[in-house]
Amino acid sequence: VRAQDVVRELFQRLPAVRIVLGTDVQAAFDGDPAATSPDEAIFCYPGITAVTCQRLAHELYKLGVPLLPRMITEYAHTLTGIDIHPGAQIGERFFIDHGTGVVIGETSLIGDRVKIYQGVTMVGGYSHLLGNDVIDNQNRSNMDGHFGFLQFNLTY
Repeated sequence: VRAQDVVRELFQRLPAVRIVLGTDVQAAFDGDPAATSPDEAIFCYPGITAVTCQRLAHELYKLGVPLLPRMITEYAHTLTGIDIHPGAQIGERFFIDHGTGVVIGETSLIGDRVKIYQGVTMVGGYSHLLGNDVIDNQNRSNMDGHFGFLQFNLTY
C-alpha cells in the first residue's frame, strides 16, 4: 500500500514539477546566446538533464523513498558530470552552464534565477545561494538584477 500511495502522490506532483522544469529550460535558452531554441536546451544541455533528474528525485526524496532518489541523481552524474544531491533545494529558473564538475550537496539551498558555471562545489554545512546575487572569483554583487551567477571553481 505504501508504494501505491507514493506513486499516487508523485503523479499528483508532476504537473508542478513540469512547470518548474519549463522555467529551467527558459532560463537556459535566455541565458546562453549560443542556444538556438528551447528544444536545443532540452536535448543538448547536460545541465537540463541533471536538473530534470534532480527535480524528479527530489520529489521522491521528500516522500521518504529510500535509495531510488540517489540512484536517479547518480545516473545523471554519470551522464553529465554534474552531481546534485536529491535533497538539495533548488528554486525556479535554475541553469547550469558548462556543468562539468558541479557538485551541489544535500543541504544546499539555491533560490530563484540562479546560473552556475562548471566546477562549482556547494557542500558541507548549509550552502545558500539566493537569486540576483553574483558570486564569482571577486565575490561582487550583481547590479543588473537578472540572474545570480556562480563560476570559477568556488568551494563552499
